[in-house]
Amino acid sequence: MKINTIPAIKEIKVNGANFNISDYSLSDMFKEYIPVWGDIFSDFDLALGGDNRISFTTDPSFCKEEYSITAKADGITVTCSDPAGAYYALVSLAQLAALNGGELTEFTAHDCPDKDFRAYSDDISRGQIST
Repeated sequence: MKINTIPAIKEIKVNGANFNISDYSLSDMFKEYIPVWGDIFSDFDLALGGDNRISFTTDPSFCKEEYSITAKADGITVTCSDPAGAYYALVSLAQLAALNGGELTEFTAHDCPDKDFRAYSDDISRGQIST
């Protein structure tokens, strides 16, 4: 399974059976927690709609935007600190699925930001075209 997401997931362990992301759907509670969930998956041309659930739990011991994903053939669980952590978990899950044509291998992943803020730098000091 390809795992080169942007930004890179700090810790990911792949093992177990293969499954297709289209066999899953988000729990209603997850849909309410992250209203833009549909945009995340459609941006990667992925469709959800199966009987297996993608659910979430919150963990107050996690830092801001921290998340973990436990993906198994019978269900995917996201543990997060806050809505931002849940959002980044879904983005990572969608990226992994897109990188692998929708086919994933069972895995566990954990990620948290190194800094208290997220930023992007675009150096245009040598002209208006990024280098």
